Amino acid sequence: MTDITLLGYFLVGILQDFLVTMNMRCVAKDKTAAAVGTSFLMTMLSMVSLYNILTGLDQQRSLVAIIVYAAGISVGTYLGMLLDLDKMFSGKRKAKAKQEAAPKQASV
Repeated sequence: MTDITLLGYFLVGILQDFLVTMNMRCVAKDKTAAAVGTSFLMTMLSMVSLYNILTGLDQQRSLVAIIVYAAGISVGTYLGMLLDLDKMFSGKRKAKAKQEAAPKQASV
């Protein structure tokens, strides 16, 4: 297992747990499509990553790979919590509110 492989596990761990965190936050905000998409992606990433780590085990580097992957997962959680979902989804709500308000203003 090379250092590039370990870096790859770290980056995949970040992305995976970023998606997990975003998924939970989308579910909490009742954003069904976003929750379904993140659920699919996080499942694919986790299954492929774990398969690669477990089938490529060697006595010297397997524990290191697992620790690096776990470190990436913790960074992914941190990054996922930094993202402001209200700002991501508020643009759609504001546009819809403006469309609904326009006919009411015209009739007054």
